[in-house]
Amino acid sequence: MRLSVNIALLVALVGASVLVAAPASACSWGSCTFSARWSAVFLKTPSPPPGMSALVFDVDTGGSLCVDSIAPHVELAVSLDGVEVGGAFTWLGGDTLVWRPQEPLPSGAEGIARIVVDNAALGPTNGESGFGEGPCGPELLEVELPFTVAGDASSPLPALPPPLVELRTRPMDRSFAGITCCPGIVPLYQDGDCVGGVYWEEEGGCAHLYEETRFYGSGPAQALPASVEKQVWYQLYADDVPVAGGRDARALYFQRKGGACATLEAIHLGTGEVVTSAAACLSPAEAASLGPHALALDDITCPESQICSDDWSPETCAPLDPENFPPPPPLTGDTKLSPDCGGPGGSSSWVEIDVEAEESEDDDGASGGADDNDEVGCGCRQGSPGSLVWLGFVVLALGLRRRGA
Repeated sequence: MRLSVNIALLVALVGASVLVAAPASACSWGSCTFSARWSAVFLKTPSPPPGMSALVFDVDTGGSLCVDSIAPHVELAVSLDGVEVGGAFTWLGGDTLVWRPQEPLPSGAEGIARIVVDNAALGPTNGESGFGEGPCGPELLEVELPFTVAGDASSPLPALPPPLVELRTRPMDRSFAGITCCPGIVPLYQDGDCVGGVYWEEEGGCAHLYEETRFYGSGPAQALPASVEKQVWYQLYADDVPVAGGRDARALYFQRKGGACATLEAIHLGTGEVVTSAAACLSPAEAASLGPHALALDDITCPESQICSDDWSPETCAPLDPENFPPPPPLTGDTKLSPDCGGPGGSSSWVEIDVEAEESEDDDGASGGADDNDEVGCGCRQGSPGSLVWLGFVVLALGLRRRGA
């Protein structure tokens, strides 16, 4: 199975999946978390407005796929009033597919999006490396999703409100190096959650030595009117560094060790139009307060406490000098974007196949194409599945495609 494409326009939009330091809550994933197969596809824009409007799909898959990996195994055809129309599709982040028409969509047209996925070529039935019980989608997934072009034509994107920024302070509790305990008290480490942490069962038996103030930012409660939001992808920046992306501005957030300002960007998926908000910034005094700060040991109940090695071995313990704290533990990581499939560190976002050339190859019985590599996965996602919040997107290059006969 191959997809015939003819790219006439590329609009590059930067983004990727988001790594977020999640709060301490239980992490779990299903048997298909790592499976590259598609088990279902849902159309999120069943009533696209007339004009250059995108069709946006949610894909139920756990695979680490880039658009050049899925294109040889995915066939996407869109018809309006029974006539197939040209367009292009690309992949956003871990689970979003976007199709953009070659010509404006006419008002009132009834459409069908037909998607055929060769799951057998994408991976085993129960996920990569045999993880999980499966099955994770049929050998051949075929879906037909109807839509109606309705409503008012798309208008230029309005101005964006700035994101929200604030300081947040919390104890540095990720390692034993950040606490002191009374003699005989043995702290514990909870590592079964998304983010582990040190704790103790005896009230007043231990205390944190440091707290850390970090820079937090999030999308506004209402970025753009609901009538246009389904055609928009948001990108959140911290000091010009892309840190989060997704279709819901309210779900975007970041936390970083340093920084001062944040901006929000909106990209119209149908037209490629981009608008950027004004910057929201910390005050100079707030920015200067970022980092670790020593704490007063008011809550510990013993007159003399001790510090120990990272594994809290008794033979490594020594009395704490209240006037000379040990160095603070290493700071935990920033919210960041993992390498995408077309930006820095990534591979090509598109598989280009010349329609005429492919047709002549078919006449000769050849079965090539721009990419016959059946390998899936190209490092679009990083980290443990439980600690990843898949809000972001890979580089989006929107082009005009048409399927071959």
